[in-house]
Amino acid sequence: MANVLTHTLTATLQQSRKARRVSQLELALRIGVSQRHVSFVESGRAQPSRELLANWLQELDVPLAQRNAAMLQAGYAPVYSQQSLQDAPMQTANTAVLHLLQTHDPMPAYVIDAQWNLINVNHGGRWLALTLMPWLAAALASGEPLNMLDAVCHPEGF
Repeated sequence: MANVLTHTLTATLQQSRKARRVSQLELALRIGVSQRHVSFVESGRAQPSRELLANWLQELDVPLAQRNAAMLQAGYAPVYSQQSLQDAPMQTANTAVLHLLQTHDPMPAYVIDAQWNLINVNHGGRWLALTLMPWLAAALASGEPLNMLDAVCHPEGF
């Protein structure tokens, strides 16, 4: 099991670095370790410390969810929490988002999550969506979750 997690971590680190077109040497210089150590971590011959892993992922600007996954793969606790706007600690942020939506009216505005699910919409956004995609009326009225990518890529979508 440890080999599977180590292999997954090494793949995650390599893919993250290569996706940003950063060499091992450049990454090593940025995070203050030797290129050899970066190579050893990426090959699974060395285990990164929590601090090194956090710096590595920060330097490559890896998305927060992927950073948490990498931390778990390395055997560390996740760094970032994920909460819904409806959760109690997020009530202030939710109030601010709702105020922003109302203030933005009549211009269309949408609140979507990381998976492109529609969280909230103002009156202008609802009008625009229904004008361009009238088939959405049933989905918006029923309150069922709506994925914006599905809506845009729908045969009757934009």
